[in-house]
Amino acid sequence: MGVRLVTVLFLALSFISCATNRTKNGKRIGLWIEKDTVAGQIQITRGRYKDGLEKNTWKTYLDGKLVKREVYRDSICHVFHFYPDGSVSREGYTRIANEGVFTHWFYFGDWYSYDTDGKLVSVDTYYQGELVGEKDAAP
Repeated sequence: MGVRLVTVLFLALSFISCATNRTKNGKRIGLWIEKDTVAGQIQITRGRYKDGLEKNTWKTYLDGKLVKREVYRDSICHVFHFYPDGSVSREGYTRIANEGVFTHWFYFGDWYSYDTDGKLVSVDTYYQGELVGEKDAAP
């Protein structure tokens, strides 16, 4: 009987500690799951916050299929966009900028676009969010 009670209490506390979409001192913390409807499809984004900033890996699904993965490390985010078959369609990096009271992520460096066979199609180059160069991949 004692073991069952301890097990039930442990499970109850585990569920409480897994609460989603929480804030502390006005900043997002812990696991966040955001649901939206985009062009009639259900979009779900899942990831973690620490001190109001995205951390680790975030995934976005559209009608159950992975369409974007973001990997956050400090002020840099490696972003992958996917075709419906799961292959990478585009990848590149974003960087965070604090502009007064606003936090903004902007594209920087080279962004690579691929066809559905995984072949490089083009490279777009960004500087502080502005497109500064475009190159088609050589055949």
